[in-house]
Amino acid sequence: MKTLLLSLCLFITLSGMAQSVVGTWKRVGAIVTNKDGSMMDMLAMTEKMMPCTNNITYTFLASGIQQTSIPADCQKRLGVMANQFMGDARYKLKGNQLIITPSASTKLPAVTYTVTLSGNTMMWVMDADAQPGKPNKSNVKSILMSYQKQ
Repeated sequence: MKTLLLSLCLFITLSGMAQSVVGTWKRVGAIVTNKDGSMMDMLAMTEKMMPCTNNITYTFLASGIQQTSIPADCQKRLGVMANQFMGDARYKLKGNQLIITPSASTKLPAVTYTVTLSGNTMMWVMDADAQPGKPNKSNVKSILMSYQKQ
């Protein structure tokens, strides 16, 4: 009986810990690791060139839509690139695999990330060589992105 009670308590505790990507998130980190082991802080570089990008948020709806909110001043500075690389997308979460599929108009391929959620933090890791059907001809080995829930 004690074992059953402990198992039930553990199950309830673990079930209560289940988290979701649904909600609004702000990117707080983007580290690119190259095949030679060198690393680059892409977020810091982007924010230095265009401080307005610090205010971009990403909202994941329960319906499987990911919406990007880009401040008006930033949309003007980013121009066409805002829609091509930061537009709305579809997403699917399968276990710890998050698949982001950009809108068809961007002609960008779907990308799969391994996602980890802890409290109000979400981490994405993209292994460039593991992307199906997309040979990695660049120097990029992986990208680690971190988000804070808003």
